[in-house]
Parts: sequence; C-alpha cells; structure tokens
Amino acid sequence: MHEIRSHRRTPKSTSRRRAVAALIVALAVTVGAISLFGGSGAGASQSTQIQNAQDMLANRQTLVAKTATNTAQHTRAVNCVKDETAILCALGACPSPSPSPSPSGTPSPSPTPTTPSPTPTSASPSPTVTTPPPTTTVPPTTTTPPSPSPTPSPTDTPPPPTSMDPAWWEANTGVPPFAILAAYTGPCTITTANAVIADVDTRTKCPNGLTIRAQGVLIQRSMLRNMVSPDDISPLPTVRAEQVDIDGGQSSSFPAVAYQGVTLVKANVHGGQHSLQCSGNCTAIDSWFHDTWLPDSSAAHENGIISNGGSGGLFRHNRIQCDHPGGNPSGGGCSGDASLFGDFGVISNWTFDQNLFMTTGGSYCTYAGHNPGKAFPNVDHIVYTNNVFEKAYPTNNGHQPGSPGCAYYGPVTGFDTSAPGNIWTANVFDTGGAVSPA
Repeated sequence: MHEIRSHRRTPKSTSRRRAVAALIVALAVTVGAISLFGGSGAGASQSTQIQNAQDMLANRQTLVAKTATNTAQHTRAVNCVKDETAILCALGACPSPSPSPSPSGTPSPSPTPTTPSPTPTSASPSPTVTTPPPTTTVPPTTTTPPSPSPTPSPTDTPPPPTSMDPAWWEANTGVPPFAILAAYTGPCTITTANAVIADVDTRTKCPNGLTIRAQGVLIQRSMLRNMVSPDDISPLPTVRAEQVDIDGGQSSSFPAVAYQGVTLVKANVHGGQHSLQCSGNCTAIDSWFHDTWLPDSSAAHENGIISNGGSGGLFRHNRIQCDHPGGNPSGGGCSGDASLFGDFGVISNWTFDQNLFMTTGGSYCTYAGHNPGKAFPNVDHIVYTNNVFEKAYPTNNGHQPGSPGCAYYGPVTGFDTSAPGNIWTANVFDTGGAVSPA
C-alpha cells in the first residue's frame, strides 16, 4: 500500500474558492513552467489541469476503498479526496457525488430551509458539495490509474564504505550497542527454512554454536559461539548473519564459521583455529576477522580466512588478520590472513575487493591459490582489487630480510598472472606504493 501524504488545500467557502482559483491563474502566469495540479510543461491548459485533478481524485478514492476505516491512512485518504474535490470545484468542474441528491455536475446551493430537520442526522445535501461522505468515494471507473511512483526506493545494498581505518571495523561490526539481547530458547540445530533469529544471546543455550541445516536462515544482532553450515547434506543450507558476534573460543581444530552457503554482513568473528573456513559460496562484507586461537602445545596452522578447495568467495571491505604469533614452541602459528589452498578441490571464482589485510605473524598476508605442490595446483578467476596491505612487520618475529612488508616473506604468494580470469589491480600498501603479485 502506498503511503498517503497529507496535502490539505481545502477551501472554506465560495469566496475562498474564487480566491484560490485567482491565485492559481496568477501563479501560472508568473511562473509559466510549473503545473500546480501535476500538468507537464509550461502553460498547461485548464482541461489538462482538470484531467490531472480527476486522475488524482480517482486514485485517492481507490486508497479510501482499500484502507481500513478508523485508521490514520484511511483518514488521510478521505481528507485527500476532499481536497481534490475542492480543487476540481475551483476549476469549475465539481464532480458529481455518487449517490447524490443533485444530478448536476455543477453544485448549486440548496434553498434556505425554513423548517430545520428535527435531528442532527439529516441527509440534507452540503451547500458546496465539497465533502462527499467516505462511503461514496468509489472510483468512477474500473480502470483507476495506479499511484505514481517516479522514484522507487532502491532494493540493492548500497556500496560499502571506503574507509580503511582499522578503527572503522571496531566501531561498526558485531552487535550494535543499542541492541537488547534476550536469552535464546530455540534449537541449536536450525531445520526450518527461512527461520529468523534476532536480538538473542545463544551462547548459554548453545555452547557449541548453531548448526544450520535449512535454507534461507537469517540471524541478526545476536551473539553465537560458532556457526556451521554443512557442505555434506542436500539441499545445501544457506544462512545470512548480520551484525553478529561469533566467538570460536579456544579451539585449536575448529573454525568460528564454516563451511559453505554463508553470508556475513558487519560481523565480528574471532577465536577458533580459523575465523572462517569455506568450501564454497561464502560472502563477507564490512566484517572483521581477528584473534584466532592456538595453544603453545599445538603445531596446527591458523588463518583468518581459509579454503582448501572450492568455488565462489566474495570478500568486500573486510578487516582480515591472523594475529597469533608467528610460531609457538611446537611449530604452530599463522599461515596468513587469507589463504587459498588447492588441497581437496580446485580454487576458482574468489574475489577480494577493498579489504584491509593486517600485518600477520604468518609467512604471507595472502595465499592466492596457485601452488604446484598441491593436489589441485591450478586456479581461475582469482580477483584482487583495491585492497590495502598493512606494511608494518610483525613485532613478534620480525621478517625475512628483503620482505616488502605485511608478513614474514611478504604480502602475497601464489597469484598466477596467466590463469584465466585472474585480475590483480590497484592493491597498495597502507603507507603508499603498489603491491606486486609476484
């Protein structure tokens, strides 16, 4: 239902209607390029103005018929009908109310009554016929023109902000400060399609996180331990999580978010061996990946974002960091901020755009997929555009002499410039200067 905006222009008397008509004529002559009644172009004729007002009246009558009585919308619609009727009368084309005691389209005042009606509910006609009762405001024809909508609201998500200040993600990800969270009482395994989970803290009820086994699940403004969307069931589940805090906790063998069909928007993801492990069809926008966890006794490797094979990754305007020290006593530590490895499948169709790759204790800030030593060494359609790499070296383990920055050996490895669809454009250090894919 279209929103009805008040535009009250109701004349109070015959003399006032004449003044309104005179004002209309004066404005039309002075301005010359504006139609007060929706006409197009300068010098719209009176017949055009009448037609426009009649069209508007028909539209408002339709809204009266469609809206429920005793509601604000219905009241505004009735008032708009009165206004359009008054405008038509000022133009000398008063509509005939239906039903109406007067068959003439031109109103004429009823004679002065000499014996007033005994009750206030008399059906005496209004002297000016400017306020037809709401029950008579039905469209004159069955082909009522639709309400005009010259500027429909966009449905697409607006472009992400271009800020690369690390503080942006600290202030704009996770559960917003105004949210009031209730204790979650629902299931920890979601099997209902299009389920909505909002404004809850699931950590007590679901200490091992939420498992998504349905399509179209939406999670908003909530706190979770982990979130898992399996890649071994059919149909494959899908989940969209907005303004959430996902804590992978102190797990040296499990990611905070896994494995496919996941969309994250303004999410704060931390803890776990990896922030996000993806086997395909993962999207993250305006999100923050950080603070992976690994005990000194583990020789495992960590990553902010990792794929061991799969297709379909879109990462735009995220802050990504594997910020565990570069090596622990057992030899474990970070591989990189974002790592694509062809271990179990081909790496293809991954896009990183407008992300901030933070300095890491790993070997490289990003592994771009091509590795002759892997089972699936070749890649395609790997795109890095407009990303910023923090140049500072890790303070915990320094860097290899000659490293250009960001990680022990440098910002990137494994980008195949000759692979089909691969693009490397406008990637720079935060201190200035281009980042080379070589």
